[in-house]
Amino acid sequence: MERGVQRWAVDISEWNPSPPEFSSALNLLPRHEHSSILRFFKMEDRKRALVSRLLQYVLVHNILKIPYDEIIIKRTLEGKPYLECDKVGSEFPNFNFNVSHHGAYVVIASEPLCLVGLDVVSYTIPQNEDTIAFVKNFSSYFSSLEWKNIMNASSSSSSSVLVEFYRYWSLKEAYVKAIGSGMMAYGLEQVEFLHDGWNNIRAKVGGEILKEWRFWLSEMGNRHCVAVAKGHPRSATESYRRTLTRTEFEPDEYRAGLLLPNISFVSKSVEQLISISMEPPATCRTATTLRPQASAFPVGFCSAHHHELKSDGYTRGGGLKRPSPAYHERCRRSFLSINGGSLKKENQCLKGTGVFGVVFVHYIGSRDCISILHLPSRSDS
Repeated sequence: MERGVQRWAVDISEWNPSPPEFSSALNLLPRHEHSSILRFFKMEDRKRALVSRLLQYVLVHNILKIPYDEIIIKRTLEGKPYLECDKVGSEFPNFNFNVSHHGAYVVIASEPLCLVGLDVVSYTIPQNEDTIAFVKNFSSYFSSLEWKNIMNASSSSSSSVLVEFYRYWSLKEAYVKAIGSGMMAYGLEQVEFLHDGWNNIRAKVGGEILKEWRFWLSEMGNRHCVAVAKGHPRSATESYRRTLTRTEFEPDEYRAGLLLPNISFVSKSVEQLISISMEPPATCRTATTLRPQASAFPVGFCSAHHHELKSDGYTRGGGLKRPSPAYHERCRRSFLSINGGSLKKENQCLKGTGVFGVVFVHYIGSRDCISILHLPSRSDS
């Protein structure tokens, strides 16, 4: 079960993709994810959104070994992402994950049994704004004790106030995200955090200590911190609870999940995520199902993918794995369209070879074309 506990972090500050590179990375994701990324105007925001999605798909593929093109990630009414899958198995009775991004970092955490939520924050404020004035805008979200601790930090410096403020804030967000509630739907002032020098962190809700929860706070990189919360599935909101496999556990079973170690965050690069995303069958899916959008793919950008397709659904060459039946059918239809829709021609080409041929998919601007370039003889198959 410990393999289900993952903590990954990506520093995007040094990833500066060209428009074609960004489009290529975007094209690794299912089409329905594109609009949630392209709706942002600033490239920095698009980068965070793209890496957030890549992290989710790569982590699920890496841990659960689900083929990349079979991963289905949906969102609850409150916007919490969840995996729709019946292949998780008993090793991960409640596999779930949560993502966060702010400043230079995009992070993800997963748990096999407990709910998990996290929040990363950068110790920054809007330009031309006074630190104390900025923090005071949020005073209503804190308990009297929390607010006292935040203001007491001003005796050191205004930057200390900001750090104290963000530490409390990130813990509150991590808890609310873990249970699947929207930030505005759940009063942050209802959640009060206690700590001993930011160790042994506990939370109160409605004045009662949450006994079935654990919390961690750690520094990350240059002037960032990340909070992680994990707790009992029965605490989930109704819409999120419906996505979970189980919400009730025997005390010993739940305690075993709760006490799994909170491992350190592992640094991942965007290039690593892209490389994993391009492994088969992701390459197959990318080559046939995603038609570039004009807003995402600049004119003149061209990429190509090729592989051999056998009639039984297997591939040859390049070490490609077996594609899904749906992918196999898409390629068959593509072959038919290239051959004028003639099933007779297709059957003639396949007879005695078992091989469709080599498929090239070229993306040029906002159009794509598919070409069958090689129909091998029996000796080639």
